Amino acid sequence: MATSAQNDEEPPVGHFIRLQTSKSSHRLNQIEKIRSYGVGDLVALPQLAVCGDQSAGKSSVLEGITGIPFPRDSGFCTRFPTEICLRHTEGESVKYTASIRPHSSRSAAVIKRLSEYRKEVKDLSELPQIIQEVSRLLKIRGHVIPYDTQQQTSIQESPQKDLGHAFARDVLRIEVTGPIGLYLSVVDLPGLISSPNEEQTEEDVEAVRDVVESYIESSRTIILAVLQASNDMANQAIIRLARKHDSPGERTVGIITKPDLINKGTEAMLALTANNQGNIRFNHGFFLLKNPSPEELKEALTPSARSRLEQHFFSSPAWAGQGLDVERIGTEKLRGFLQALLDNQMERELPTVRNEIRNLLAAKEGELQSLGDARPTVNSIRTFLTRLSGS
Repeated sequence: MATSAQNDEEPPVGHFIRLQTSKSSHRLNQIEKIRSYGVGDLVALPQLAVCGDQSAGKSSVLEGITGIPFPRDSGFCTRFPTEICLRHTEGESVKYTASIRPHSSRSAAVIKRLSEYRKEVKDLSELPQIIQEVSRLLKIRGHVIPYDTQQQTSIQESPQKDLGHAFARDVLRIEVTGPIGLYLSVVDLPGLISSPNEEQTEEDVEAVRDVVESYIESSRTIILAVLQASNDMANQAIIRLARKHDSPGERTVGIITKPDLINKGTEAMLALTANNQGNIRFNHGFFLLKNPSPEELKEALTPSARSRLEQHFFSSPAWAGQGLDVERIGTEKLRGFLQALLDNQMERELPTVRNEIRNLLAAKEGELQSLGDARPTVNSIRTFLTRLSGS
């Protein structure tokens, strides 16, 4: 009876024990407000970016961090960057809002059309539908509607693009507000492709790499490198990119997944890497996670239930004697670490960000002033041209 009562009191998926103070919320809201205005395309902003090879377990990591159950079968959510913004608010029910932040390379007409997309839902059962809608709007390959049937759900661009794109640079933004106990923002990036195949061309491989690099090359991006334990970690693409853009390893966090798939007897070798003592080392070290099995996923695990499963797995004889740091095991430990890391990053970088925005604003205002007074009418344009020709 006691166990049953304890389970009944557990918060639903997406709710966590409150980790930080209102200061975290204030700083994060400042950054996200700046980002919503598109300033992030001009000035690098502090952020967490989840990246790794395809099938490395990114979806499971994201679900553990954010509580959002991304669909794993469709793969749609990996076709474009997805910003997940978690905001704790008191005394309200949880609300989910989806919107699109167009990439600056889009035409003005397309930016306007994409910016108009906004959908509010009360639960995440509609997430697969949202991802399909956004995929159509972004003209993702396999979701493009033929031009003779297009109405308001598509973007009128060149007919030569009817086949669609494999990936897009536009961002799907999912904002979660309510009594969730967490202030955190994280960007989910498309999975890196190791080599072309029948479904993914060389152009697709390069497109994904370009999208990922556009995020992690920023000195204000914390790289969450998801590594599959059963593959050679030194040869996984994200390691090469992290070393390229963060050679000192000062802003990369290693996240090792799927330790249950490694060969028996190799636990000690993996533990060496997890303890940041192997050939791959980062200043922020590694976290070791256990992904839920397909059977466990069907049970809609709460954060605390997932934590218990991870603790049970790593307390088995094969792992108990490997000297693992208990503060570096499991999604719950990772979530708390990431929030503190992002808080420190924002506190350290905000003064510089503020100065860069001021300088950028001054430069843009100078450009506007150099254009002279506004000329909204034909007569004002005619007068301007007459004066210009006379001079």
